[in-house]
Amino acid sequence: MVQIIDHHHQIFTGTLAAFLNQKEVPFFPVPLMQAQNILHLPFIGGHHPFTEGMKAYHLNPDIDVEDSPMGQFYQQFQPKNLLEAFFSDENHPLIRSFPKSETEILKTMSSKWYVVPWVKEPIEMGGFGEAMPKEEGSHYLGPTSKRHLHSEWNRLKSIYHSVKEGFDLNKQSDTIRGYFLAHKQKTVAVMVGGNHRTGVLSALNAPYIPLELHPDRPALVTLDQIDSWPLVRSKQFSPALAQAVFLSFLHKKTLHLKCFLFIGFNQAADSRHLI
Repeated sequence: MVQIIDHHHQIFTGTLAAFLNQKEVPFFPVPLMQAQNILHLPFIGGHHPFTEGMKAYHLNPDIDVEDSPMGQFYQQFQPKNLLEAFFSDENHPLIRSFPKSETEILKTMSSKWYVVPWVKEPIEMGGFGEAMPKEEGSHYLGPTSKRHLHSEWNRLKSIYHSVKEGFDLNKQSDTIRGYFLAHKQKTVAVMVGGNHRTGVLSALNAPYIPLELHPDRPALVTLDQIDSWPLVRSKQFSPALAQAVFLSFLHKKTLHLKCFLFIGFNQAADSRHLI
């Protein structure tokens, strides 16, 4: 297990509610089981390409990324639009009763763009990494060019070697940033920035992810706020569709066959279940 080094006591020690009501201590210790990326892909449990790629690298430093679980993920998970990215298809239980017109915004929005109803501006999902042209891919989904894939792999390996003896908060050039979604008794943390470090820390079984609130996201999103979400107010999302997108991050769900569940090394199951 890699240790989180916090010499200056920057990590909050109370509840999430107490953390959100103060500004003095910048980081909250997110349990690994709560960490997800922006497409609600968990970082643990055999679901995330960065985590599983670095687990495979830890076992075999000579593995080629194209033969690794990470390479397999980008070959398999290639949604054409945001409906496929969030729900797989229109038979998903959260949206199967909707008229087709209600999900039109997700069907017409390319998976190269990211939209959630509680954030005003769409986000372009390609071009992340070392000045990589956006047409070569995204670290959230495939397809990716070989150059992009190898660039991401090298970046992850560099982080792995820099933190495997300890993740020192004071030595980070920037922070892992995100926000929280909560419903009933469940809370998840959506990682907006720092996905590579989150994946490596998850692979190294860190005790938690030190998360700073993202300045351009609401700190906590709940269904109580749905009428004030920007894309609900603008009527781009109906309240029912907005709720379905929100619940896709929090509810037990089965994702489609294109998304791997990695079990051990180089093995994929047809679906995954989240509790």
